[in-house]
Parts: sequence; C-alpha cells; structure tokens
Amino acid sequence: WNFPGSFRHLYNSSTKYRDKIGHGFDDSDKKAAWLQYGCLDPRNQEQGMFLSTSRGTVFHVDLRSRRGKNGGGDITMHQTVSEKKVNSVSLHPNGTTLATAGLDAY
Repeated sequence: WNFPGSFRHLYNSSTKYRDKIGHGFDDSDKKAAWLQYGCLDPRNQEQGMFLSTSRGTVFHVDLRSRRGKNGGGDITMHQTVSEKKVNSVSLHPNGTTLATAGLDAY
C-alpha cells in the first residue's frame, strides 16, 4: 500500500533502473519508508529540495536534472544522520550548515 508521502518505488542498484530517481537509494531489507519532511533549497528554491525520511536519512534532489521519462531530478546528497526518523531539515543561510531535528535524545 502507499501512504501520502511514502515512496511508491525504491529501486535497487541494478543498472536496469539507473534512470529512475530512486535508483540506489535503498539497499536494505526494510520494506516501508516514507518522506517525513521536505523543504526547498533556500539557495535557489526552484532548483533543489531537501527531504528527510522515516529511516533517518536526509537527501538533496537537484530538480534541474530531469532524468527518466517521469523527470524528477538527481539525488545529489544522501546521508544517514539518525537511527530514527528525521522530523525536519533546514539549511542555514550560509549554505554550508544543515540542521536536522528528530527523535534522538543525547
């Protein structure tokens, strides 16, 4: 099934899917993931987007690149930043500091 904000497809590393935006994003055995939060890249709001997931990852999508028949862009950064979901993400105006908020408690 597919919840609002969830990934409809996560593509494995097979070259068969290399033109899809989800290519190589998920190599785990976990079945479900969803987008937790998204915001436009403040450096140029029409060209990029930061997204966080229920798996504790953050990624950046370059919307200028429209690969595949459905478009969508390239994933230009993908990092695991938490063992739990990341509730929000924000890029500082200096363009080099990325802040996240989630369920981790230290």
